[in-house]
Amino acid sequence: SRALALGRRLAESAGDPSLANRAIVSLALVHQRLGNQPVSEALIEDALRRLEGAREDPSLPRALLVAGVGATMRSELDSAAARFEECLEVATEQERSDYAATAHGGLGSVMAEMNMLDGAADHMEYHATYLRGRTQPRDLVTTLNRLARARRRLGEVAAAIEALDESDEIARFADLPYHQAATLIARGDLSLNLHDREKTAQMLTKARISLDSDSPASVRLAWRALLAEARMHDDDQSAAVAAHIAAEREADRNGYTGRAAYHRGVAAALIGDRATV
Repeated sequence: SRALALGRRLAESAGDPSLANRAIVSLALVHQRLGNQPVSEALIEDALRRLEGAREDPSLPRALLVAGVGATMRSELDSAAARFEECLEVATEQERSDYAATAHGGLGSVMAEMNMLDGAADHMEYHATYLRGRTQPRDLVTTLNRLARARRRLGEVAAAIEALDESDEIARFADLPYHQAATLIARGDLSLNLHDREKTAQMLTKARISLDSDSPASVRLAWRALLAEARMHDDDQSAAVAAHIAAEREADRNGYTGRAAYHRGVAAALIGDRATV
């Protein structure tokens, strides 16, 4: 691709291998955030080949983080966990506490997907504790919302609410409207699992700012996913199918291929059920 060619030209023109690695990893991260996952994946694989055996290179933990996030977005959970674990090892060797803490957060998210909830919560708590001492409110809000979901799934409702209250306070203080919306979505998820459909509907309404074009893709997708689940709880198959299809398109458009497959599968199953009625 042109992006990979650009990355290689940057590497060749830089002269300094460490600078070249940093340029390629940065380019991979940009494409990942734009939802261009195939391009990002090609770039990061190229970077990791260049970084093989160079455990002292400061770009290696960052490259492993990008690779871990990409694998998570593709729902390749074993691969994602391996990347985050290696990142944690390298970051510890390099005494990079920032990358190590982020790797803890990534591992927590992956372990939650694997239903390894106790370990997931521990990793997320580590990441949150690190972030509380820094001025990174966006990352802290995201981590607290993920922690709240893990606590809820563990049956620790009070702890989940505590994490959401902290998340909401941080997002408000930092004036982060889209992150406030993400916390509302997380509250809606909690309410739905407590069978409070009215509260869930309220949270969806309050969080509609999530659908703004400037909202992070992950927040837009979370809103659509919650709407789809709420429609299923309402036993409204037609609305649930439409919501899952919308979530699939949102996921696919932004490189979340694993989630896109999930929503596509649920929509297909619902359509099949409806056809047999």
